Amino acid sequence: LPWVLWRKTTDEIHSHFYVEGGAFSAQRQYEVYLKSDGDPKVLTAVLNSFVTALFTELSGRLPLGEGALDVAVYEAEDVRILKPEVLQLDKRHLMLSYFTELGRRPVLPVYEEVEQPDRQAMDALVLDALGFTDPEERARVQQELYEAVTDLVRSRLGRARSVEGLEAGERLNPQAVAQELLKELDKGLLRTFPGDF
Repeated sequence: LPWVLWRKTTDEIHSHFYVEGGAFSAQRQYEVYLKSDGDPKVLTAVLNSFVTALFTELSGRLPLGEGALDVAVYEAEDVRILKPEVLQLDKRHLMLSYFTELGRRPVLPVYEEVEQPDRQAMDALVLDALGFTDPEERARVQQELYEAVTDLVRSRLGRARSVEGLEAGERLNPQAVAQELLKELDKGLLRTFPGDF
């Protein structure tokens, strides 16, 4: 059984799962199998970084309405992540420590998650491994990363709300959308499936 599960669909919370001992998955998660002797927990920590969240936001689709981001297998395969083995041993231990802290609390919407000390420390380690070793530069890049991800999520969710002019917190009413479409369409363009075929 896989120990790492990739979450196929996300709204305003980016998270992937580590399951000690493995778990069965359904159609809303992808099983992740390591090709080498890597540590599945370190991989999951990297998958939960905001660097991965950024590339996921840029790779996914919005087919589900209400702004949900869906990432098909072929899109997940294109998401770029930090190679976990790039992390030095001491940094891996730190990464696991922060990831464990993060696992003891609910993962929050991205706008709140960026304020969490364990999140900030974990993302700083990923950025350090990516070559942002100067603390000032890393802090600037980290802030830009957080702004990019939160802006992408707000934009994605905002577009979905604008379909019906919804306010924050309101839900899209699919029946109302269907009724509006039916009012506007020429009934001669419609057929009943499968009876009319």
